[in-house]
Amino acid sequence: MPRPLMADISYRFSSQKGDVIADEDMLNRKFAVGPSEFHPSLTLRDFFECVRRFLLPENGASCLQDILSGMWQRPVNVEEIETIIIRYEKYGTLYQICSIDVSAGKDSARLCANLAFTESAKQTLEREFELLSLLRDEKAPDFLPRAHKKDNAEMGAAGRSVSLLIIVLEWFEGYEEWHFRAHEGSTRAFLWDMKRGYHFLSKEQTSDMALQASRILTIYYDVQSMRRITPWHHGGGDFIVRASGEGIDLKLVTARGYEPIGLFKPGSLLDALCSFFIELITKMRLDKWEGLGESTWADRFVLEAAVKGFIEALHIKESRGEMGGLSAADVLQRLKSFNAGRLHSLVKEQLLDIRGNDLSDYMAVRRHLDNHVEDIYAVIQSF
Repeated sequence: MPRPLMADISYRFSSQKGDVIADEDMLNRKFAVGPSEFHPSLTLRDFFECVRRFLLPENGASCLQDILSGMWQRPVNVEEIETIIIRYEKYGTLYQICSIDVSAGKDSARLCANLAFTESAKQTLEREFELLSLLRDEKAPDFLPRAHKKDNAEMGAAGRSVSLLIIVLEWFEGYEEWHFRAHEGSTRAFLWDMKRGYHFLSKEQTSDMALQASRILTIYYDVQSMRRITPWHHGGGDFIVRASGEGIDLKLVTARGYEPIGLFKPGSLLDALCSFFIELITKMRLDKWEGLGESTWADRFVLEAAVKGFIEALHIKESRGEMGGLSAADVLQRLKSFNAGRLHSLVKEQLLDIRGNDLSDYMAVRRHLDNHVEDIYAVIQSF
């Protein structure tokens, strides 16, 4: 028998002006799988109904019930769930993303659901779920979202359905996507704040964001295995931020891969760390216009903040005994020993990977290569 469910379930869209409730006309529209690209047979109703069935199937165990019981540290009955809001947030480069608000008495929760349709996206999402579970437990539990549930699902009615993979994650409430933009003569973080409206952050706040992003990625770098989180990109909205009177707080919402850095001689932990450093501070300056357009390039102060975040993280790792016998001073000494020619070569080596992944990023680095190398040299020598 289907379980009784008295909850009020609504479907909505996230917008800068607040939630937009999905009416019948909206639900009957073709389902967008990308910018100006629509599925030939699936509708928005199919999308929302798929998420609903995933959370609360008519038969079998309730995914939502299990998640809430774990979050609230008590048994949760389906019958006590009062409201469920499934909110379409955006389509990313790989996944469709929605948030889920649930209330039951005095308890409430917001979750994130990522949906992957293509085989490559499914493989990436599967790997991401495993890595989030691994890295959150082993490295820094506060920086990545908790991975709650992963399973296959069907979207659409019989005869026109497609299979997909869904994972449910922790939602970082109050954190928003942002992107670099030119403002008042220099780089600023432009915050996609859905509650207070889109707005620029200050130069100091932007600098703090770059510092924290660099520190987070360096904390996750494993000195012994030489593995780091990759790929990541500001254009994908991988870092989200909460800006308040108490300052800036950054979170990393994804870990799509965790692979060794490849630009070093085997066995050289110090050389690998230096290669990771060059990769980190180069990618830290790259973004996409509005998250999807051409590559953009951040000013030198973003680089300065990234270097500082890297060094701070090395000291943290050293205090934890995670440096494989190295010290933060060893790494800084090696970096300071590089002349401009050596730094130029190291950045050019990074271009091989960048060109293979994103031609627009490659061209952006090429255009700024000489100045980038000068900036790296000057900033390193200042420490």
